[in-house]
Amino acid sequence: MAPIAKTEVAVKERSNSIVFNESKGELFKLNDGFKSLHKKLKTQWKVISHRDDLTKETVSQAGVMVLACPRQKFTEGQFSILRRYVDEGGSLFVLAEEGGEKKANTNINFLLEEYGISVNN
Repeated sequence: MAPIAKTEVAVKERSNSIVFNESKGELFKLNDGFKSLHKKLKTQWKVISHRDDLTKETVSQAGVMVLACPRQKFTEGQFSILRRYVDEGGSLFVLAEEGGEKKANTNINFLLEEYGISVNN
C-alpha cells in the first residue's frame, strides 16, 4: 500500500468540521442569521464559530471554512493561511453581499481572483 500524504491525512481528520469565521465583521454570524442552518448542520457536522484572528490551527480544523460576507480587510498573512488551506484540499465557502467587495470594505477578491473567481460590485 502506498503511503498516505500528510495533507490527505489532514483533510480526513478535519472533514467533519465546519468553521464559520466571525473575525472580519461578517454580515451573518452562526447564531444570528444562520440559526436554522446551524440546527441542521450540527446533526451531522461539528460546527465551530471562530471569532479570533485566523490562524493555521483554526483553519486546519475545518473540513469547510465559511466566510459569510466579511466586512473587513484580510492581511497578506491571513490570505497565505487560506491559500495554503485551499491548495491542500480544504473547502472554502465565501459569501458576499450585494454591492460586492467595495460596499463591504473587504479585499477578498485578492484571494478569489487567484482561483478565477471574483465578487462584482
